[in-house]
Amino acid sequence: SMKDGDQRAHDLILLSHHRSRRSIKYLFAASMAVPMVHFHWLQELQLREKKYQSGDSSVRPNPFDEDLFASTRLPLGLSLNSGRYRLQPVDVLKTRHVRKRILADMTFAIVMANEKSETDWSIILEASGGTIVKSAPTAGQKIDAILVDSIFLPPLETAVPEKLNKAFECFGHDIPVIDLSWAVQCIVEMRRLRFDYRSKLDVGALQSSNARQIFTMKRKEDGVRFEVGDIVSVQHKSASRSGHIFARIVSFVSSSGRSRSCSHKAKVEVLEQHERCLVDGGDSAHLTCDISNIRKHVLLLKGKDFRQIEGIYGHDEDVFVQKMKSRRKK
Repeated sequence: SMKDGDQRAHDLILLSHHRSRRSIKYLFAASMAVPMVHFHWLQELQLREKKYQSGDSSVRPNPFDEDLFASTRLPLGLSLNSGRYRLQPVDVLKTRHVRKRILADMTFAIVMANEKSETDWSIILEASGGTIVKSAPTAGQKIDAILVDSIFLPPLETAVPEKLNKAFECFGHDIPVIDLSWAVQCIVEMRRLRFDYRSKLDVGALQSSNARQIFTMKRKEDGVRFEVGDIVSVQHKSASRSGHIFARIVSFVSSSGRSRSCSHKAKVEVLEQHERCLVDGGDSAHLTCDISNIRKHVLLLKGKDFRQIEGIYGHDEDVFVQKMKSRRKK
């Protein structure tokens, strides 16, 4: 179980897929510095074992082999700083025994849609070194932030949840309200980040249906989550043969202030495709599309990282290399 992670983390390996990067188990493994590998890691290990048993290799397979891990490792997540996915560092094999607690000396209250989500995020933050409080702080105890999931706040919902209002009564209205995307980015960057305009929510704006800028949205039909910065494949009439384009989400818009009756749309920046490369940056075209027309998330890596995992899962149709567009000199 996740609660037993500290005792067994040294011997754990997470078998997963990059499409699961926002799952609780995936985030917990990343926060615990558990080696995270693609499902094909098991096939590679079995292949090496067969070669060893047949005498074709004199080296007995090691699950924690550095070369094997480098070619099968998964990304920690999408870095908003670089605009591409960041693979888990190879040296995690050596440093996992001495885990860096990036949120040490920070104390949080957590307000989510349900108790299970609050428990899950408590475990993730504690694995990162944070302290969680559930009741009024003791004398002299400082609360750094109230962590929330902004998809359950206005304007995506009609009112501020009563649980959050009670948290204000308990901890005070001057405590920063932070979206969980901040914690995710800390895990991805492997360091404590500042609260910025994107993660810090304006408490006053929460009372207004139109005041807050939306950075995160969940599609009602299938529950898929999209965030500003995500690289996605989109069905669009401007596409030629394939019927879809690749793009980065730059903002969300809606046709009305009442989220339950409005059609949510995403403004995207088109990324031109050249075989396995997506051209990023520069003065690319911008389009607006319905959230329902987003097909799937796309994994974008820097060239060096792509070359390392290319033989394992680099040929998947949703894995590409980031190529920065050179700006014209004026």
